[in-house]
This record gives sequence, structure tokens and C-alpha cells, in this order.
Amino acid sequence: MKGVSTEVIIFSLLAIAIVVLAIFFLSGRLGPGSTQLTKEECRNKVLSACSSYRITGTNNAFKNIPTTCADILGISNNFRNCISPSGTLQYDPCKVVCDEIEGIRSE
Repeated sequence: MKGVSTEVIIFSLLAIAIVVLAIFFLSGRLGPGSTQLTKEECRNKVLSACSSYRITGTNNAFKNIPTTCADILGISNNFRNCISPSGTLQYDPCKVVCDEIEGIRSE
């Protein structure tokens, strides 16, 4: 009695792998949409960073937030100035970011 051929086994494994990858792509856990955060997730990340900023006075917590979040929330300029401040600014960009984000309603 001869066993299952190698070609059939390879084809079966390949078909299973394609199905698994398709499931991951369709669920959003893999591919270009997997790192896209929602507006609410971004808002929560920035609010958490603001809490840390108010306690410590450092902008370290903001550096862990993707800049795409700032784009989604519409606070790009002040956010970029907050994570890499310029010595010529006459205001505190991190404080402005926090004030702006607290004005954005939760959806």
C-alpha cells in the first residue's frame, strides 16, 4: 500500500496557509489596516500621555504615539512640536495638545 503522495501533502498545506492568511487579512489583523488606530483609540492614547505629562513634566509619553494619530485628531503641528520641541517656541506645545484633545468630544 502506497501512502499519500508528497505533492498532495504540499498542496493541502499550501491551501490551508492561504485560507488562514485570508482570514487574517479579512479580520484586519494583518495587512495595511492592522496598524490603523481609530479616532477614539488615538484620543485615549493622547489623553493618557497628557496625564503622564502633567505628572512628570516630560514629553516621553507622547513619543510612543504614532504621528498618524495626530493626523486623525487634527492636532499634527502642535503634536510634532511637542515630541521634538524647538527652542524658539513661545508656548508649550504639549500643553496645547492636551488642551486641544480635551476639547475633542468622544464619538
